[in-house]
Amino acid sequence: MRMSRAPRNRKSGGFSLVELMVAAGISGFILAGLLATNLHLAKSGVRLANYSEMGAQARRALEQFGNEARLASNMVLNGTGDITLSIPDLNGVVSQVTYAWTADTLALFRVAGASSAVTTGRSVLVRGIPTPSGGGTGVLFERFDRAGAACTTDAATKFLRVSFTLSRTTAVMARSSQTATAMFVLRNKAVP
Repeated sequence: MRMSRAPRNRKSGGFSLVELMVAAGISGFILAGLLATNLHLAKSGVRLANYSEMGAQARRALEQFGNEARLASNMVLNGTGDITLSIPDLNGVVSQVTYAWTADTLALFRVAGASSAVTTGRSVLVRGIPTPSGGGTGVLFERFDRAGAACTTDAATKFLRVSFTLSRTTAVMARSSQTATAMFVLRNKAVP
């Protein structure tokens, strides 16, 4: 007696090698796309955090400098990135405070007294202000007279403008930078 074999059904045996390779290839493309999207989102998050942190530092520093500049009864521009303000208190006692940037610190800082070389009591207001590519100072203080024209003497100065560019660089992304500029009136300073 002869036994007949039932024909095999190819569909019940699993996947063929070609089908597995096609599925693996498609899965690889999908995973590569997800990985690239995730990496892009992470970089965007870091860049956004850098901009937020730079903006907050710049606002705080400009607000503090502006408050003291408005109160100043006199000022001395020690250099393009170094200025000393004379600030009277409620009793008329005048104290000096210096705002400066140096290539050593790459930061805008505030220190009591008339010299930016003093390190005791130095308060860093903004970090990450690089030296400009063309040279010069990272923070620029400019003087203007009552009419808003640039002036060359401290005595004629009625307005001060401060400008700087902050920069952040991380290992996985390009540099983020933000420029801050503000103009302040020296309200208590007498101008001849």
